[in-house]
Amino acid sequence: MLPVLQFIEHETCFSLGTGKEKGKRFPASSVIVVLEDIADSAVAQFLETVENEPLHIVVLTVGEDITGVFIVGDTAVIKVPKPDILSATLLLLGNW
Repeated sequence: MLPVLQFIEHETCFSLGTGKEKGKRFPASSVIVVLEDIADSAVAQFLETVENEPLHIVVLTVGEDITGVFIVGDTAVIKVPKPDILSATLLLLGNW
């Protein structure tokens, strides 16, 4: 499921410009971040966000295994109870 979500995002992650740039397409910020082989002691720094930062999914992996999934943004951190991409996507949409 993770490669599918990454592919969809890559193909659709553009925002329309405004003002002089109206109608032009620019890359938007990513809605999914995959962190590979991060030490447990370093995870917290990757989950920190600032006020008004858009919600996004953070996926922690070791090799091919997903070890944790979080929804983060606007200074909030939500641990996805079932660490899979479908649950994270539905939780992200529900909180948007």
